[in-house]
Amino acid sequence: MVAITLAFNMQKMAKNNALVRKLIACETIGSVNVICSDKTGTLTENRMTVVDVWCEGKDVPIDKVQCEEMLENFCVNTTADITKKENKYEFLGNPTECSLLVCADKNHFNYLHYRKQFGEPVADYHFTSARKMMSTAYEKDNAYRLYTKGSPEKVLNICNRIVYNGTIIPMTQEHKNVIEESIKKLQDNARRVLGFAFNDFTDEPQWEDIYNVERNLIFTGFIGIEDPLRTDVKEAIDRCRQAGITVKILTGDNINTARAIANQLGIVKNDSLVLEITDIDEMSDQELMSKLNKIVVIARSNPTAKMRVVKLLKENNNSVVVTGDGINDAPALKAADVGVAMGITGTEISKEAADIVLLDDSFLTIVNAIKWGRGIYENIQRFIQFQLTVNVVAFVTLILAEFSGYKMPFTTLQLLWVNLIMDGPPALTLGLEPPREHLLEKQPIKRNASIVTNDMLIKIVTNGLFMVTALLILMKTQALGGTDAQQSTIVFTSFVLFQLWNAFNSREFGVTSIFPNIHRNKVMVGVMLLTFLVQILVTQYGGQAFKTVPLEVGLWIKMIGFTFSVVIFSELIKFMMRALQAISRSNKERTSI
Repeated sequence: MVAITLAFNMQKMAKNNALVRKLIACETIGSVNVICSDKTGTLTENRMTVVDVWCEGKDVPIDKVQCEEMLENFCVNTTADITKKENKYEFLGNPTECSLLVCADKNHFNYLHYRKQFGEPVADYHFTSARKMMSTAYEKDNAYRLYTKGSPEKVLNICNRIVYNGTIIPMTQEHKNVIEESIKKLQDNARRVLGFAFNDFTDEPQWEDIYNVERNLIFTGFIGIEDPLRTDVKEAIDRCRQAGITVKILTGDNINTARAIANQLGIVKNDSLVLEITDIDEMSDQELMSKLNKIVVIARSNPTAKMRVVKLLKENNNSVVVTGDGINDAPALKAADVGVAMGITGTEISKEAADIVLLDDSFLTIVNAIKWGRGIYENIQRFIQFQLTVNVVAFVTLILAEFSGYKMPFTTLQLLWVNLIMDGPPALTLGLEPPREHLLEKQPIKRNASIVTNDMLIKIVTNGLFMVTALLILMKTQALGGTDAQQSTIVFTSFVLFQLWNAFNSREFGVTSIFPNIHRNKVMVGVMLLTFLVQILVTQYGGQAFKTVPLEVGLWIKMIGFTFSVVIFSELIKFMMRALQAISRSNKERTSI
């Protein structure tokens, strides 16, 4: 039943843009209470657009950039490509680098022309999480030029000169203060900021000595890139909060940018902590664990920090989802209870490491997957509740009949038949119940929670005792009429019908009535009707094998009405419980007033 339920819901989740790679992840994601999310491409649209440019000592319009070295940096210090069709740009490669090529195009700089003119680079230094920048060097006019871009703080630290009003001058502390203040304003507005620099060498340097090459550069300026939040992400974060799920942003962005995004999403509270990776590295595991509940943002995050956070969250009895799209995210995706990779922008390595792949890269899809996961868990509980009730009723009825001196109510073959039909399609269809709307209003299920709840036990006992009592009445009296020869058949068939009706009781938990959602699982209704028809055939025509005798139509109608009483009994109990809850709420309101 578990395998069939997971497989069925795996197909349903795929239709809702969540491709499940590991079957058990269908259910596991329903119990998560922490989501460690990347920012770019998950919370934001990953549609980068350059909206601010600062060069030669001032802010300039994005289509009025005069600094040739900065525009060359856009064009040749990159591996991305763009195409333009009907005034719309299509990106191929890193979206951030593509946005730089668009900015160059708006300034009438054809990046392909410059790449052809410069030829192959003599050296290139790829972006690393430690350096936070990348550089590419070319031979130019019998000399060498290095272009660098990356984190503005990192780039500024390796510059000692600046292009100011068209001339190169020494960089002073005053220049740095003005630049840093301007950068912070952009970051506070959730801009992603990149700094740019270059340097010329008359003699060819030792390219393998990267830290000697990337120093004493000439700062040309910086740009602010806008990456708007996804339209549905605010609603998704609100639904997570309602569902008792904490969202933490682990991003490589600057702390000011990350804080601005977190504020827009409403996840920063008065006691929340927004930290940088350096703050995390300075903490012991014990200190970090004590603060994890309040940490909502970790800026400049790296793979090691992600792994450490996930490990400590799990040690603190949390169930964790990690989202990611890059190669560096693979270890954290693997370590999480459920790793979620981006299907559009994600790398193949991140997809291989993940349990679920989002086909639309939407955070809302994660929330919907959590809802499906919680629905799967409830379906397994429905199955358990139904099966335990069937077995409890059969066991207690047989024991009481033996102690009371009654003839055994069921033959061995009849009990085997009950097990066959009750363990089969009727029970399995409980695993096809669609997830209820209230599931995202409940708190997450704890790791050590029992799958059999108190509510389930109460229903198993009350409904079970009701059915046992009714069956004992049928054994002791001829309450439904019929001949003496028909009584054992009436008891056996009533037992089967009781379980079919009680399957409907098992569809809802708590005080919820079964009737509002009775039409939502049409397969179950159809299977129950088919099982009833099979029971008619067994009763009417299987007498030799099952020791039954045919029953008149009137008796069938009486048995249907008599056994339906278990539904009425269950609904009456729920009605009384709802009334008691309403009275309790009313008393509390009066007390508070």
